[in-house]
This record gives sequence, structure tokens and C-alpha cells, in this order.
Amino acid sequence: MRYGTTVPLLMEINNIKDTSKVEAGQMIILPVAVEKVANKKF
Repeated sequence: MRYGTTVPLLMEINNIKDTSKVEAGQMIILPVAVEKVANKKF
């Protein structure tokens, strides 16, 4: 979890119902600033 959040939370925030429909380059809203990386391994 690079930004300290879960996939289900990101799906809820971005109103994503089916992860197979997410396209490369699609914008995703994060619950924190991009600079606040919680886990640099990802």
C-alpha cells in the first residue's frame, strides 16, 4: 500500500465497481498528497 490505504478504499473514493475496467493512464484520486508515500517498496 504505497499511500497507506487499501484497494477497496481507493475503489470507493473513485467510484470503481470493476477493477478490470480500469485503464492504463486513468486518473485515480488519492486520499493523501502524492508526496506522502507511506511505503516506498511499491
